[in-house]
Order: sequence, then structure tokens, then C-alpha cells
Amino acid sequence: MESAQLRMERMLPELRDLEQKKTFTKTEISAIVTQRNYYEALIARPKQPECYLKYIEYEKRLEKLRRLRVGKYGHAKGRTTLSDYSIPLHILNLYSAAAKRFPESLELWTSYIAYSLTQASNKLVSRVLSAAIAAHPSHSEFWVMAARFEADGDETGKGGGNVDGARKLLMRGLRFFKDASSLPLWIEWIRIELNFIQTMEKRREAFGLLDSHSKSNDPSHSSQPEETGHVHEALQTTVDLRQLPEDPDTPMTPLDREVDSTGLKGQEALISGALVKVVLQNAFEAIPGLDIFYATLPLLCAFESPLRPALIHFLYRKISEMYPDSPKALVMLTTRPLFKYSTSGKILAVSGEELVDLLGATILQLQQLCKDKSSLTSLPEEFLVFLIEMHTILNEVELREYVAAVIRKTVSLAIKKKTDTANLYRLVLSHYETTAAISDGLQLAKTATQRFPDCLDLWESRLALLVKTQEDSPTTLEVFQEAIQRFPGSIRLAEQYTQLLKQRHGKNIMSDEELWTSVEKQLDITLRTCPPKQDESRQTARHPPSNVAEVYQRTLAEFSGRMTLKEFSKYLSNKSVVSLNFLSWLLDSKSDQADLRALEDLHGLVTSHPHAQLDHWADHLSFLLTRKKDCHGASQLLAKAKKALGRQASEQLEEKWMQFNSSISASDPSHVQQ
Repeated sequence: MESAQLRMERMLPELRDLEQKKTFTKTEISAIVTQRNYYEALIARPKQPECYLKYIEYEKRLEKLRRLRVGKYGHAKGRTTLSDYSIPLHILNLYSAAAKRFPESLELWTSYIAYSLTQASNKLVSRVLSAAIAAHPSHSEFWVMAARFEADGDETGKGGGNVDGARKLLMRGLRFFKDASSLPLWIEWIRIELNFIQTMEKRREAFGLLDSHSKSNDPSHSSQPEETGHVHEALQTTVDLRQLPEDPDTPMTPLDREVDSTGLKGQEALISGALVKVVLQNAFEAIPGLDIFYATLPLLCAFESPLRPALIHFLYRKISEMYPDSPKALVMLTTRPLFKYSTSGKILAVSGEELVDLLGATILQLQQLCKDKSSLTSLPEEFLVFLIEMHTILNEVELREYVAAVIRKTVSLAIKKKTDTANLYRLVLSHYETTAAISDGLQLAKTATQRFPDCLDLWESRLALLVKTQEDSPTTLEVFQEAIQRFPGSIRLAEQYTQLLKQRHGKNIMSDEELWTSVEKQLDITLRTCPPKQDESRQTARHPPSNVAEVYQRTLAEFSGRMTLKEFSKYLSNKSVVSLNFLSWLLDSKSDQADLRALEDLHGLVTSHPHAQLDHWADHLSFLLTRKKDCHGASQLLAKAKKALGRQASEQLEEKWMQFNSSISASDPSHVQQ
């Protein structure tokens, strides 16, 4: 606390200045001192970065208020005094101390960088970015931010102009990344090089030097010294990129292949795109797969330069050379004329009759490709991906029907040749789930589950289509029973089954008693054959079903009108151990009912569960205080909770208890226990 006291004493001149300039009143300055004392005590022994961030946020609001008042009262016309810069300096000191105390916090560094960009100091931004990179050399976002600041600067005009520095920074950053993790750095490098070419072309155009290569070689049309210097720096970076040694102890991207630009010199190499091709070449070699190509295409398509067609052609040529037998690459190359790419995705490049002709020709090429490359078993799947995508994009009914017919033909051909795969069926069935051709989808789903009876995804798709058709035939229930017998642990199948039963109940095909009996029977079978097991992959909502038994328990809860809440809870408890997750869901779903006694019993079941957490105890306390107005019972529960919870959780619960009492005191003091 001594250091905190010293820091407070150093703030006295600033506070006096604020009072003398009448920016704040004495009362407001006293409030500022109180708040700062609180935050200084908070950061004396900080447990997490949020302690600093709360203090910083307060200081930012204070500085914003100071600026508003200075502008309002016209103090800005006078000379600069201590209070004009003391708060931003204090904020920077807080960020610096926080970064030293919690260097592992990405949130803290991101906030630090964002604030440094608001200050009028390029050196400050560079220093903070360098420190962030030093603390997190494997965080690609910081490398990209630093390179972008060096090359482009920010919106206010700070930074920028140091393209060569950005290149060297990215080159150094690539030593810390390997394969796909280096993608953001390569994309940023490519973007910087494309922007650099555009800048140089605009300069040459301004000087009248962009007519032809002959002019660039003519001494009478020599470029300006500054421009020549930029070109030499760029070419030197290219040499450095090729000759960069690999450190055996440091992951390094491969830089083996080179683009032959030795015959080009100076601006000729730049204008011909040789420099960009070197970067593209090494990026393609560094990252296996087509992700780098998909990420680069929007940049090249948005590149406004005469070089754009040549660079796009270079990219597609590299795909053809590097992945001659990749089904995804073959489809990408064949469908190239149909699409154009942007940052928001790919869109159709043609329309009208041209689209009809080009689509037909492309489909014929892909069909022939599937015949010629029959050894590539996944090629029909990639063909189907393209067809499904086109069916989604197209608006013309005739074209959609044509594509749908090609999809049916492609699947039938694969089945006939016995080259069908489970993934092929997954693709097509997911397509049919979103279209009106449900009958086609059902027939195909039946074939798929017969062909691959142990594939859960195919059964789920088949049942989803059955639910969508709302058929009432006995065969439908038989299909569901077969699927559940094969996969008794599938939560998704159980949800689909209960959805079907509710559907039949809604049509009055099934009575309340029949629905209850069917679900109860399935619950008993599940408890015998499939012991409850938590499915962690489904934790997407507040209380999602954690096992199959819970799915049936929830359905019973929706139709438990013949039982009270207490009777229903006891009924389920007699069958098996009821999970905390289910009890929490049941409490949420029944929280609006008027029977407070039943709700209290349910809260008691939740908090008496061996895995009850702080939030469960807090909810119980809140219920007793706000709904039941039982302060005595709440006090007893608080004492019980402190024994069940650990020390830290007990302290947090005590804070919540004080908050509950404060809120109640504000509305109705008579109900608050002193």
C-alpha cells in the first residue's frame, strides 16, 4: 500500500491544476481521489488483468470528461499545463505496469495497442507493438498489425511509408510459424506488395512513365530517385527472401522454389510482377493445401492494375502444377470461368444466356473429368459440392431444375458403379434437407442407410427427412426404432424421436397417455442399455441435454400435468439419479409457476446435489429473498452454502448476498433482514 500512497501523492499537482483551471470542482476532485484510492488498492495485489483494465477504463472516462469541459469553457486556448497530458500519461503507465504483471493476457495487449494508436506518437505505437510481439511471438495478429502500421499507417495518418520495414518484419515473423499458422502473415505480405505496386504505378503515371517498357529503359525517361530507392529496397528484400537461412531449431517455411526474375532489373522487375510472384510462390510452397489460394484470390481479383490477369493466371497455373491430382483443385480450375472472388466470398461472374452456356459446358467438362479420372474416388464428391453450391446460388427455376437433375444423375451413376461413399450421401442428404424434393431425399436416405448401416450421420439425415414429411405410417416408427437400437447413445436421434411423437400428439393421432407411455418405455430401455454419459460436444445452450435419458425426461416434464412438480421430481428420482443439468433445466422451465413451495423444493434438490455450484446457491438465495420473501430461510441457506462451498466461492456468494439485500432495500426496506 506504500507504493499506492506514493502514487497518490504524485497526483497532487495534477489535481491542483484541474482545480485551478476550474475543470473540476472540489467535490468532483474529492470523488476522483476516492475512486483512485480504490483502484490503487485494487492493483496493489492484482489477481487478474481486469483489475488494471477497470482502473484504465475509469481514467479513460475521466479524460474524456476533461476534454469535453476544456472545449466547452475554452481553456484550450491557454498554454499547456500539467493536467493537459497527465491523465493519458497515467493511463500509459498503468498499461505498462499491467503488461509487465500479466504479459500472458492477449486482451490486455490488444487494449494497450488500441490505446497507443490514439496517441500522437509513432514511436509509442512501434514500441508497444514490439513489446506485444516479444510477449507473444506465436500470435500472428500482432505481427500483422505491426506490418500494417509500418506499411500503411492508421486512419489518422500515423505510421506508414515503411514498406521495406514491413517486409523485413513479416520475414522475421515467419520464423515463428509453420504451415497453415503462417497464412495471416503471407496474406498480409501479398496485400502489402500489391498496394506497393499500385502506389508505384500511380507515381509512374503521374510522371508519364507508364506507357511501355521501352520508356522505362530509356535514360531520357528515368524515374525519380525516391522511386528508384523503393524499387532497390523491394528487390533487395526479394534476394533476402530467397537466401534466408533455415534455423534447425526454429520452424521455418520452405523457400526452395524461385521465380526466375534474374533477367529483369529495377523497375522492370517491379512492373512485370516478378516481386509479387516471388512472394506468392513462397507462400504457396509454405502452406500445403488450397487454403492459401482461396485466401489470395480475393486480393488479386480486387487488385486494380494491368498486372491482375497475369497474376491470377500465375495463381491458377501454380494450382495446376502443384496439385494435378487433387479433386478439389481440378474442380476449382474447371469452374474458374463461372466465379469471381471478393472478401465477402465468391459470386457468379456471368449471367443470362452466357451463364446458361457456360454452366452447361462446365458440367460437361466435369462429367468427362469424372470418367477420365475414375481413380480419384473423391472427385464425384467435389463435383457434387459444386452442383449443390450452384443450386443454392441460382435464382432461375429452369437452371435449378437442370442442376437438380444432374445431382440425381451423378449420385445414380456413383451407386451403379459402386463408387458411392458415406460422405457422398452426407453431402446430398444435407442438400435435400433444405429443398422441397423430400421424396427423392427419402429414397436416397433409405439406400444410404442400407449401404452404410453403421453411419450415424446418415440415419440422422434420414430421420430428419421423415420428421419433415410428417408421415403417419407405422413404417416411420419402425425406422426410428431401428435407428435408436443401432445407436442408443445418440442424443440427436432421441431428440428426433421425441419430436416425431410430439408431432403425432399435435395431430391427435396419439393421446397424452400414449405419448407418456411411449416416452417412459424408451426412458426405461435407455437407463438399462445406455447408462447416462455426458456429451461435452453439445454444450451450446444454457442447459442442453447432457445424455439420452435427459431428452426423454424433458419430454415427460412437458406432459407431466397429472403430477405436481414435487411428485414428478420424486418419480424421476425413483427411476435413476437425476443429473444437475436436468434439474437446472427443469427449474428454469417451471420458474413462472405460482406454487412457491414446489419451486423451493426443486431449488433444494438443485443445491443438495453433490455437484452444485456457486450460481445454483445464488439462485436459491435470490428466490428466497425476492419471490418468497423469506429472509430468515435465506440466512440459514447462506450459512449452509458457506459450509458446502470453498473459501473463494463463499466470498463471492457473500458479495452476491449483499447485492441482493441492496436491491431489495431500495425497493422495500421492510423485507430486509438487518
